[in-house]
Amino acid sequence: MAQEVEKKPVPRAKPKAPAQKVIDRAIDEALYEVGRTKFTCNMCGKLKDASDFYKSTDPLCTTGVTRICKMCAAKLAYSEDLKGNKKAPDEQSVQLALRYLDKPFFQKLYDESILEAANTMSGRPKNNTWTSYIKNISMPQYNTLTWKDGDCGNGSTLLPSIGSVDNSDEVKKMYKTNKRTVISALGYDPFESAADADKPLMYGKLVGFLDESTQDDELKLGACVEIVHSLNQSEKINTVINALQKTPESIIKNSATIKALEATKKDIMKTTLDLARDNGISIKHSNHNTKGANTWTGKVKELKEMKLREQEVNAFDIGTSQGMLQVAEASTAAIMKQLALDENDYTEMISTQRQKVLELENKCDAAVEEARILRRENDDLKNFLRDKKLIDENDEVIVE
Repeated sequence: MAQEVEKKPVPRAKPKAPAQKVIDRAIDEALYEVGRTKFTCNMCGKLKDASDFYKSTDPLCTTGVTRICKMCAAKLAYSEDLKGNKKAPDEQSVQLALRYLDKPFFQKLYDESILEAANTMSGRPKNNTWTSYIKNISMPQYNTLTWKDGDCGNGSTLLPSIGSVDNSDEVKKMYKTNKRTVISALGYDPFESAADADKPLMYGKLVGFLDESTQDDELKLGACVEIVHSLNQSEKINTVINALQKTPESIIKNSATIKALEATKKDIMKTTLDLARDNGISIKHSNHNTKGANTWTGKVKELKEMKLREQEVNAFDIGTSQGMLQVAEASTAAIMKQLALDENDYTEMISTQRQKVLELENKCDAAVEEARILRRENDDLKNFLRDKKLIDENDEVIVE
């Protein structure tokens, strides 16, 4: 008779404790809210409330909020320098934040936001460029516009560009040349964090400061970079002041802001002039001796110091040209007219001339002999190169 197998009782799940039920219910409720009232930021990865995000203007976005939260967008707008110090929003950092938010950038609206942030007498809380722009771009008329609909959306990037100055090929070529010259002289890009539209003018201004005395003095070179930054800031202040003075009503309304901007500009220019004076950069306070540098003798001396082979031939050709010969003859004739010479003077002149002729004859003979030796060596060198099949019978280099 088969032995019956003993059946073991199936263990039953223990009932959950009340605390566990509360935890599970809270998790279920939290998961239910994800995608409804709570969303994950694509940049920081944190789960946040919908109020921590900007409203998305993309019609195809089903969540209704932007990809990144307000805090991460602000971190992009307030960029940091190499030392970790937070910088004020500029055009490039604002564009970067808007690109991640998928909101459009309009240059005109950006300029208006700068004016709005500068106008502290408007009765609104004091803003900066970023807070003013993000408020303005959130208005109803922009509710269906995304990054591609803005000024930078047509295949544009955040790379440096010529901006609104000039887009001609000649200006672009000059911009690249000036930038290459500046980076080559300094070893780094001093205007990397500057606004794209300002860079062509800033590189052009700095190139004007780069001479021999500047490149040999690191302190003076740094002062030149600082001066260019200051001049650019002053130009921006001029733009804002001009915008605030378009109408008499605007002048009256923004008189306090205009006065403050003019005082700031005055301080900037004073600092700039002090830097130029202390470092001998301006012509008035230059500590570089340039007396006579623009004369013919000064230019010839400069060419000789550069040790250019073409300079030697050029100086010889000019010194023996017909024009220079006529000038010398006219000068000699004018001198002879004013002199009253006696027999002793003529005797001395003939003696001097005879001595000079002998000296020149000796130099000429030495030069002819030197030329003969050099010509012989030149022929020997050509024959050697022909034997080695490096040049042909016409003395042209043979390219294999």
